[in-house]
Amino acid sequence: MSGRGPRKLGLRVVLVGSFVLVAALSIGFLAVQRYQYLTSNLLRSDLAEDLVLARALAAGLDVHLAPKIHLINTRARDFGASGLGDRAALARELDAIRRRNPSFPVLAIVDTSAVAIAFSPAFDVEGRPNVGRRYDDRKWFQDALKTPYTPTYEVVIGRPLGRPTVGIAAPIPSSSGEVIGVLTAGLHLEEVHRLA
Repeated sequence: MSGRGPRKLGLRVVLVGSFVLVAALSIGFLAVQRYQYLTSNLLRSDLAEDLVLARALAAGLDVHLAPKIHLINTRARDFGASGLGDRAALARELDAIRRRNPSFPVLAIVDTSAVAIAFSPAFDVEGRPNVGRRYDDRKWFQDALKTPYTPTYEVVIGRPLGRPTVGIAAPIPSSSGEVIGVLTAGLHLEEVHRLA
């Protein structure tokens, strides 16, 4: 035996090692936090800028939107005349309207309790069904139930698309004139750019 005991580390080595370890962990943690903050802020900033632009454009688009508004109003009266009972037929008709009018990526019929009863497309961008969603928080829905109806163009981040959309809506009147639902269409921001 040599008589030497276990080798001990010097205090300086332990302190320097501890400092380096704590500094590395702090830097790593802060880098991850900064990355998450920047990416979420950039996304929110982009969506906010698109929303501001869409609102500014929508304010002066009455003339350009007139044919689209006429289509929505006419189809709302048609749906009122035929009734809202056959939801599968309503969805097929919304699909047909959307195919003939590609500037409307979203069409929906919402009942007076604010629940979507027919939708085109049937699923949102995340694969969730659009039928059954509530829209009582949307200004277009609230305004469509008021008498007399004055159309408004609400610019929102559309739930089905997750992108800025100009909402156009019209009340669906029954044969007696009572509002039985709301027909709504979302207009792509790209279409708004093209019209402006």
